[in-house]
Amino acid sequence: MLLDFQIAKNSQGKAIDFAIDVPMEDNLIEEKGYTFTSPCKLVGTMLYEFEALHIKADATVSISAFCDLCGEELSKTFEFSIEEVFAKSNSDDSNYYEIGSTTVDVTPMVVDNFFENLPSRIVCRDDCKGLCDRCGKNLNYHSCNCQEIKQEQDNQDNPFYKLKYKQEDR
Repeated sequence: MLLDFQIAKNSQGKAIDFAIDVPMEDNLIEEKGYTFTSPCKLVGTMLYEFEALHIKADATVSISAFCDLCGEELSKTFEFSIEEVFAKSNSDDSNYYEIGSTTVDVTPMVVDNFFENLPSRIVCRDDCKGLCDRCGKNLNYHSCNCQEIKQEQDNQDNPFYKLKYKQEDR
């Protein structure tokens, strides 16, 4: 998505407000099983000085995903702040995004910041209990006694557990 910064360029040193919707492509996150349900809303200011464009913005984007613990489908909205600089780059390892004569492509900036702020796992709720690792039941809705059975089996395999009961029989 191209952002026209001609007004900011003509008003050097003055912050100019902007608001745009940046389309997000599902191929960026589909390998994780996520899809974007909205464009990324970008609201902020741009400031042009010393042949560089400084952008400060708040971003909001929604995705559809599956809970990493229980597998339930969910919709999640992420909000994050962006502070980046666009400038002319003379090398490939520049810390800046590339600036055009009067426009900049903000999509790479938004995508980079989205991934920096994406949590390592997405859950349906903070207290999600996940699935039972033995029977596969969703522990948010059902209980099972697999943990008790596993504990009893572990105890029976433990030689010290057997000694405890032999001592009590005396």
